[in-house]
Amino acid sequence: MGFDKARAPWRGQAMAASVAEVVAQVATHVTLVRRGAPDGLPWVDRQGRSLSVVYEPDDGPRHPLAGVVRALELADGADILVVPCDVPHLGVAALRQLCAQGPCVAHDGDRVHPLVAVLPTGLLGRARALWQAEAPARRLVEGLSTCTLPAAELRNANRPEDVDDPLGRLAERLPTGEDVERILQGERARWAARGVLCPVRGEGAPWPR
Repeated sequence: MGFDKARAPWRGQAMAASVAEVVAQVATHVTLVRRGAPDGLPWVDRQGRSLSVVYEPDDGPRHPLAGVVRALELADGADILVVPCDVPHLGVAALRQLCAQGPCVAHDGDRVHPLVAVLPTGLLGRARALWQAEAPARRLVEGLSTCTLPAAELRNANRPEDVDDPLGRLAERLPTGEDVERILQGERARWAARGVLCPVRGEGAPWPR
């Protein structure tokens, strides 16, 4: 993305907040697990309420399982539903199907998605060992049953063109002669105040007219 994709715009809010909104419809409690130090921007839902946020352990390598380790540490004996921030197409029905099956991992008919799963807390030790060894995340879910979900819903958003472009849409509506960059900078600041970072055009790439 060129920036923190958890904060990319998706349906009027940060992508991670949008995913959390869906997860909240099937889970009793939702927590965002973040990497690094707080960035000073808010984490809020569509109504402006603060979301629960914790941070990955910092005594090991940077790895997708670091966040899973933290989530399992906080699970208090209950199974956890793990969903990454970059699957914004994942719907409530698919998550209900996943949760109904109990401990399992999502499969799209072709491959396993190890970070879309219902995990028992008994996997904490294995998760820690795999994280410290920088092993593939898929090794954590070896032996779990699979739950086939629509491939389209498991599609990752990894590029600016995969997420919303509210600034581009605004630029298209501005009349010729307006100070486009000044207006868009102000709009970008308004989005950031809500915890959303908008994609930035590459150097020399004009805003659409």
